[in-house]
Parts: sequence; structure tokens; C-alpha cells
Amino acid sequence: MHYLLRFAVMLMVGQFGYYGVLRPHAAFGGYLAGLAAVSAGILRAFGASVEAHGNVVHGRLFSFSIVTDCDAIEPTLFFLAGVLAYPVGGRLRLLAAGAGAAAIVVINQLRILSLYFVGSFWPGAFVLVHEGIWQPTMILVTFCLWWAFVN
Repeated sequence: MHYLLRFAVMLMVGQFGYYGVLRPHAAFGGYLAGLAAVSAGILRAFGASVEAHGNVVHGRLFSFSIVTDCDAIEPTLFFLAGVLAYPVGGRLRLLAAGAGAAAIVVINQLRILSLYFVGSFWPGAFVLVHEGIWQPTMILVTFCLWWAFVN
């Protein structure tokens, strides 16, 4: 019961920070632009003809915007709240928090890259893959990372 209370408090603090402080701040647009720039750079390494302009990745075949909720911050907050509230040693918690958060960021980057290729070569499936496959996958990945930590 104490775990659930600690989890809820940590999640509320994280959500307040995200929705109340980070998202409304002008610098958040820079974070999204940074995600777009990283994505464009990786796509170019794979031979795609793309450029990033702000939070938009422009390609010869497909263009898309990286917007709020495409940033992986919410799944990361859920994971961090679950790990940091769990009753184990602080060093293990910090190690798991860092490794799990990094894994979520990497998987989110793979999601963004895959969506460019889906939009380029299978545009009719973009919404299905974006909303019907990747969104539940991010939730499942977050839960599985937490489950691996507690076990």
C-alpha cells in the first residue's frame, strides 16, 4: 500500500512538472526541435533525403511534425515513478531509473524513425501504425521495463 501511495505522489509531481512547467515553457519547443534534428540526422545516415526545420522533419517522400506526446516524457515519468517508489536500495533504483529511461528514449526514437518510413512507403497505414501499434507498444514497453526491474 505504501508503494502505491509513493508511486501516486511521484507521478503527480512528475505530471505537474511536465504539464505545469515544462510543456508551457518556450524551451519545450526547442526540445521537440532537437528530437526532429536527431531524427533527421539518423534518417540521413540511412540514406533518406530529409531536413529538420523546427519540430518538422521534411523529406522528399514524407514530412511529419514531432509534437507533444511524441516526446516519450509521459512513459518515462510513469516508469520513473514506478522505479523510484519501489522499496529497494537507492543505488539500484538510480541505476534502473537511468537505464530504463534511456531505453524508453531509444525505443521512442526507433518509433519516430519507423513512422517516417511508414509514411513514406505505406502512407495509408500511418495512422494505424502511429496510434494503433506504437502507442500501445510504448505503454507495454514501459510496463515491461518496470516489471523487469521489480523482478
